Amino acid sequence: RAPPPWPAASRGAPQARSASAATRSPRCPPAMVGFGAHLAASRVDGWEDAYVDFDSLRELATNPETNPQRFAELWRAELQRCATKFDQLSRDGLRELFSRRA
Repeated sequence: RAPPPWPAASRGAPQARSASAATRSPRCPPAMVGFGAHLAASRVDGWEDAYVDFDSLRELATNPETNPQRFAELWRAELQRCATKFDQLSRDGLRELFSRRA
């Protein structure tokens, strides 16, 4: 069996299982637990469509029935959507910057 992809130092010695440890996916490193909640709490109003759909990606990634091709398609689509929004915001910001110089 292959070792987990995160560093050995983060695994540490066995500890008592808390409620969150009992529900933690064995595929997620300890630092990733709660990332979805942190991401949701950190969202900026007006930028909702600039975020990756983490919940959908996590659902596919943790489902053993998921076709890897389906995950890759959603991943690419999410990255493209976010890149398009970033490009739009960059163009708008540059347009605003240069309009102030005139």
